[in-house]
Amino acid sequence: MVAREGTSPLTTFFGFTVTLSQRRHQTVTVHFATADGTATAGSDYVKRSGTLTFSPGATVLPVEIGVVADAVFEHNETFVVNLSGASLGVRIRDGQGQGVIQNDDPDRIGLAELTPFASVTRVGDPLPVTLSWTHPVRWRDLDTVDLRLRGASGIVIWLRFDEAANTFAVVDPTNATPGPGFPPGQPGQLAGGPVTVLLDASRVRADGPDAPLVDLTFALSFAPEALGRTYTVEAAATDDSGDAQDFDDVGTISVAAVLLCPGDCDGDGAVRVNELLTGVNIALDPTAFGLCPSFDADGDVSVEIGELVAAVNAALTGCP
Repeated sequence: MVAREGTSPLTTFFGFTVTLSQRRHQTVTVHFATADGTATAGSDYVKRSGTLTFSPGATVLPVEIGVVADAVFEHNETFVVNLSGASLGVRIRDGQGQGVIQNDDPDRIGLAELTPFASVTRVGDPLPVTLSWTHPVRWRDLDTVDLRLRGASGIVIWLRFDEAANTFAVVDPTNATPGPGFPPGQPGQLAGGPVTVLLDASRVRADGPDAPLVDLTFALSFAPEALGRTYTVEAAATDDSGDAQDFDDVGTISVAAVLLCPGDCDGDGAVRVNELLTGVNIALDPTAFGLCPSFDADGDVSVEIGELVAAVNAALTGCP
């Protein structure tokens, strides 16, 4: 089922239909509940659950789910309505209906995505995170992409990529003015409070000189003052037509409160089988390094055999 998003709160409703295959002489009840797909309850649609009651002889009942409208361009998003717990031993033949919230807002600059969405790193370790900027509808020339980290006390670093110049620069948060620009891949560092951008490990991938898709990999390192803190990552963009997409939250970066042992991806003080498998995947595909930087004992932004062995030992004998 498809419904348009709308531009004012709750202007659109999904009308799901629940049907009994045959009439019953007794009352039949069934529980329903919404669940997130790519859409999020509260911000994209109204979360609902309850019990439907079919009176004797009734075979059709509606379930209405409201859409939370906005004026922000997004991809189409989905959620589901699940059925469970039918009474009288009634078998649920098709227990899930999907709703598609269709974007009806004008396209602007596009969408930002941070990979990984939530990172855990250690003080002093290089952490690559990739910010992807995409215009999903048509070709649009990119001008700038901004990424900034915000902590409890405000912005700790604001970084700007200039597409035409192919440079990164630190932006002064007090006046939004960028400093000198430096190309990715060259030796050097850009510092902002407890965060340092390692230019020699930063890179840019684009579909062309003026691309609707640009991947920016920022290699970040955190000072001891960041120990135990979590930072919200925000992204914004402008295009060559002068349009602007304001800052949106795109992910988080947490700095472990204690030193992680090799392979302890989630910082819980233990190494588990799924974390060892993550290490093997990183060894095979170094671009996935950000999934678990704790494997990298020598700081070369890769995972080698010796580091995998150290993680296996930690899994067998425990973290120090």
